[in-house]
Amino acid sequence: MIAPTPVGVMAERHRAAKVARAPRLERPTPSSARNIAAILTLGDRSYFQFRGSPFGVPPLPWREGERLLGIIVNAQDAADRLRLGVLTGEGLEDARRAYFAAIEGLPAALWRNCEPASKVLRFLRRIGLARNPFTRATERELLGLADFFLERRTTSRVQYPDATPGRRAPEIS
Repeated sequence: MIAPTPVGVMAERHRAAKVARAPRLERPTPSSARNIAAILTLGDRSYFQFRGSPFGVPPLPWREGERLLGIIVNAQDAADRLRLGVLTGEGLEDARRAYFAAIEGLPAALWRNCEPASKVLRFLRRIGLARNPFTRATERELLGLADFFLERRTTSRVQYPDATPGRRAPEIS
């Protein structure tokens, strides 16, 4: 038969159970929250207009930023060789080819890492009917957009789990 338990009996059982439990260790609480700004802006999009159409850019993944930076560095290296003016003949032509070959990869990289702000254009892009608007961009527009994209790279402060007091973190060279 089930009968209600008086409140006094339940309170006594609760006190006994509380005493019988092992004391729990309290977790230290941080003195202040860190990285609040980074967390609040984690998925923010930056917007830009290209020839009248708005596009959104989420934070650029690290690998994509690395690829984009590689394209820019290759283009700048070839441009520096062209600016020196000491190249003649075939060397000059090779530097021009290297410059334009590096620039040629920019439209695809830019299109891969942004999306149109319009819902209709986003839908058309998903089904493969939207064309890359950056393929007809000028050289100056492409380099300006690449700079804009590079400013949107994600950043991370790497900490190694074994970097505890008394141990040395591995050296990165």
